[in-house]
Amino acid sequence: GCARIVRKYGPDHETTEWDCFDVTDSPALSNDGYAVARYAFDPVSNAAETQFLSVDRTPTRDKNWSAGIRTTRDERYNAAALTFLGLDAQPARSKGLAATIVSTYDRANNPVGTSFKDAYGHATISRWGATGTRRKYDAMRRETEFTLVDEQGNAVNSRSGWAIRKSEYDDRSRVVAVRYFNAAGAPASNEDGVEAVTTKYDAKGRAEVVTS
Repeated sequence: GCARIVRKYGPDHETTEWDCFDVTDSPALSNDGYAVARYAFDPVSNAAETQFLSVDRTPTRDKNWSAGIRTTRDERYNAAALTFLGLDAQPARSKGLAATIVSTYDRANNPVGTSFKDAYGHATISRWGATGTRRKYDAMRRETEFTLVDEQGNAVNSRSGWAIRKSEYDDRSRVVAVRYFNAAGAPASNEDGVEAVTTKYDAKGRAEVVTS
């Protein structure tokens, strides 16, 4: 871990470098697996690329097995693609995900779809067992449905059996229920063996969570 952190800044006050040091003030690996993180930005100060370095300032991988992240944005500056990089700065699969995650957005800039690609741009299966995801929102932009999908956009079951996660909210936008369903719409269990999580709040806002 880090006993001291030093940051360097660019002309627009954005962090361009993050350095980790131990108690002897020598470069040290952070809990995320790197000693230095370097950040590059586009002309409007959006994050464009991150590079992870070891104590000797050579490329290294973080705990997700990525040596860096490159961000491509659409015309509204949404992150249209996140590409994980290997030690050679080329696309490489990150731990449990993909080499590139491509995202689409609705008119309100909510992410509504993602697709997972390998290092060659072909569809690949993520740790969930799907090649993509789909999201739905209510009028208050709260996520109400998250679905794992195949290349054709059809719901597909994860390795644990669920395909759809539905969320419900109270009038204060607090989550009161999360329920899991399979691709056919029947109740299903998530990775922890839970079909539903309900939450009740008392007058002081304290939550009581019940799983089933």
